[in-house]
Amino acid sequence: MTPEEIQQAIEKLKDLVNTSQNHEAKAFAYELLENPSIHDDPESLAKVYNLLGTAYLNLSYYPKALEYYSKALLINEEIGNKEGIAKNLGNIGNVYSKLSDYP
Repeated sequence: MTPEEIQQAIEKLKDLVNTSQNHEAKAFAYELLENPSIHDDPESLAKVYNLLGTAYLNLSYYPKALEYYSKALLINEEIGNKEGIAKNLGNIGNVYSKLSDYP
């Protein structure tokens, strides 16, 4: 995939999540993760993991949501993406809030 195609795919994934098509979003995210070119772009990979985490959060699969948010967080920390780190930490906080696990 070209960088433009990757960005278009991420926008499609975002649209699926934002319109509550979470099962479709999961399937599409896993397809993206099978494409080797997504792994050459850490920022895009982190976005896919974050959106996959959100799809799982929306489906109340909290352990999987935490797994993918944590993967995204690790990548964003490695590349120094402060905006991505903030989003990931907020999303992780949302999961723990849903679980009433405040500490």
